[in-house]
Amino acid sequence: MDEILIKINWIYFLGIIGALIVVAYYSGSRFSKIETDVGWIKDILKGLKIDIGNRDVGAFQKNSPVELSDKGVKFLNDSGMKKYIDERKNDFITQCKIKEDVNTAYDVQGYIFSLLDDWKFDESFEKQLKEYSYQQGISLEIMRRIGGIYLRNLCLEEMNLNKKDIDNKI
Repeated sequence: MDEILIKINWIYFLGIIGALIVVAYYSGSRFSKIETDVGWIKDILKGLKIDIGNRDVGAFQKNSPVELSDKGVKFLNDSGMKKYIDERKNDFITQCKIKEDVNTAYDVQGYIFSLLDDWKFDESFEKQLKEYSYQQGISLEIMRRIGGIYLRNLCLEEMNLNKKDIDNKI
């Protein structure tokens, strides 16, 4: 006789199931909060990855405010990124202007960098950008940052903000 038989009535059974559901719901929401709270770590790691990748490529200078190097300008033009941004310049600038918490040059830079980091390029340009990146040995993250620096400059000019104010966060 290798069996264990546990007899409980329906009331206890439903109580146990209810308690398990409550525990699962509560712990699930706690994990969501943890995932949300560590999002800033993801952003920091992405920035570090771009900085490390740029050491080999030399597409932009490290000093602040960050600027494209001659190599970066070449990548911007040859990849088609400049043309892509120029064709959508008004849409990008409008998005930057209507964003409520974008008031300083520092805010503009942060917003534009995150905007282009997550931007969905149309399929044909995405393919073109990937092929160019592969041929040049540049990551897509670096190419997006190159475009971000160019777009940041356009937005700052349009909003009458000075690049040198990027170091002044307030």
